[in-house]
Amino acid sequence: MFISTLAAIVLLGSAVLASPIPSPDPNCSTDRSILKSCKELTLDQDGHTLKASCLDCNQAWSPTSLDLDQVLGNDHGNFVWDQKSFSLSARDSSLNSETAELSANLKTGGSYDGEFEEEPEQKGTIVLANRIQNVGGYLTFV
Repeated sequence: MFISTLAAIVLLGSAVLASPIPSPDPNCSTDRSILKSCKELTLDQDGHTLKASCLDCNQAWSPTSLDLDQVLGNDHGNFVWDQKSFSLSARDSSLNSETAELSANLKTGGSYDGEFEEEPEQKGTIVLANRIQNVGGYLTFV
């Protein structure tokens, strides 16, 4: 009896630890535009984490963030979606919170290792609102 009770506790504990973070409700009636349903859009000090407060399904402001390095890359000085780690080849990243436009000096060639010693670069810009939406209070790449 003790062993089966212990086994049940272990199994229950595993289920609790393994439960995923709840996904946002895609049927939520919140406007998905980050420009309309989010406020305080900022770029974290790391230069690649987008932070905001967005309306959730209950119309409450919810703090949220998204690591842009997981969805943005650099292709010879241009931001590109569906790639990774743009920040390794970028410097002076900034965000216009009114337009959700990210800009940075991006390497145009060479190695993308974070070193900028006399390597060519150019100003790159991208409008984050084109692919990032508010889904149930979460910044979400779509």
